[in-house]
Amino acid sequence: MKEESKPITAEEILNELLASNRHYIHQPLSFAFADCVYVLLTHCFQHFDYCPIILITSPLEGCGKTRKLDWFERYVNKPESTGNTTQSSLFRIADAHKPTFLIDEFDSQHPESRAAIANILNNGFQKGKKVSRTDQGGNGGFETKSFDVFGPKIVACISADKFSAATTSRSINHRMQR
Repeated sequence: MKEESKPITAEEILNELLASNRHYIHQPLSFAFADCVYVLLTHCFQHFDYCPIILITSPLEGCGKTRKLDWFERYVNKPESTGNTTQSSLFRIADAHKPTFLIDEFDSQHPESRAAIANILNNGFQKGKKVSRTDQGGNGGFETKSFDVFGPKIVACISADKFSAATTSRSINHRMQR
């Protein structure tokens, strides 16, 4: 006789995520709880009107920002790590795949890339907001195209002063310490 499996509860999922987070990342318990809930959000963000950004900052290198991004990459829905990505690919990836962007070293990005990422962060916080760009049309001419960039984003950098007030007001800031 085949044994039926029982459904797993949200509490069980959160407890397993919390145990994993606490094992790999040294941070306040409140940050760990927020991380775990955010992982769940990445799997159902389409059902909400807003999706906050997680900003992982620190006063200097070596505080665990990249390790924390590595942990998120294991559990979030459709992780998309972005390194030196062009702005046109960022808009297209966001629109086509609805990933969870994991952006490391935001502060070391080229200023043009930082501006493109900031545009995605700020407009991608609220459902229905679009980012418009000029795209080459079928007849060789150019036309305006709107990209839907709504979705979860996790960004790491040395200092929060790299972000605008608009970005920080839409974010949950996790300031890591050694």
